[in-house]
Amino acid sequence: MSSQYTRDQAICMAFYVDYTDENVKIYKKKLEELDSFEICWTEVDSEPVLVSLLRIRSDPLKYKKYKDIVPKKKRIGSRKTTIN
Repeated sequence: MSSQYTRDQAICMAFYVDYTDENVKIYKKKLEELDSFEICWTEVDSEPVLVSLLRIRSDPLKYKKYKDIVPKKKRIGSRKTTIN
């Protein structure tokens, strides 16, 4: 089963921020700084969790990674644009 959310959307959900271009950029960087962790989901794709890559690799049937792109028929929501 795949998620209806993109990885970018999941990152914003995990950090409890609006899904905007600016927030995606900020929080992707924060996630990269954690180095060996990734956003994934277990049973409900609308509830992202932060899990170590080692744990994800050790139990790939439990921890599912979000895709960068979701097929149009499954896509939920759209990104807000920020105006400066």
